[in-house]
Amino acid sequence: EDARSFLAGSRWVVQRLGPASVAGTIAVIIAQSTFLPVVQSAAMVLFCHPRMLCNYPGCFETMTPRFLFISAASALTLAGFAVSLICIMIVVAYRRKQAVVLSGVCDGQFSIAESISTSKERKVYDDIPLAPLEILRCDLEATTWQHFLQRDKSIFKSLYEAYEFRFVLFHPLTLLFKVLLVVAALFVAEPNSLTQLCATSFVELLQLIVY
Repeated sequence: EDARSFLAGSRWVVQRLGPASVAGTIAVIIAQSTFLPVVQSAAMVLFCHPRMLCNYPGCFETMTPRFLFISAASALTLAGFAVSLICIMIVVAYRRKQAVVLSGVCDGQFSIAESISTSKERKVYDDIPLAPLEILRCDLEATTWQHFLQRDKSIFKSLYEAYEFRFVLFHPLTLLFKVLLVVAALFVAEPNSLTQLCATSFVELLQLIVY
């Protein structure tokens, strides 16, 4: 009975959101959950972190074929997984916002908040915002944005559906903070030192302030 209820519920979710949107959500969850450990491991190998010396004592000085292979794989991982994933997320989110702006459906409804921390004081656009910076900063009423999301079957919908229209590109920042956390933990100071703790705490505090 429980299995049937689960399958029926899953089928309803897939029908409501669309197979592409469900697959995209699962892919984004997997990418985010594996991002930090994968980037950390690749950075430790590629930059010969002290923790790796026990496995590869000479690192690049006495390079073995195995270490050379692992280093090349780590470089590809950092370039292909870390950098490319963040760039793809930024481009996808921006193009989705640009498509909504240029669709013409919401002409005269776009506004811009005078401050990023408030939405009370707004300047309404008389024309369609066309400049990239205007597209990044413009906003829509929450109800209007929700109407778009209800009809959005994109595979990348999970990247921006949790945010207000003006913060559509906010999601990739979560991965950028993870990269900063890896840098602070591995390369700022010696492992288990007070400086390392302060550096990682600063990144965490900065992330809390931004959120």
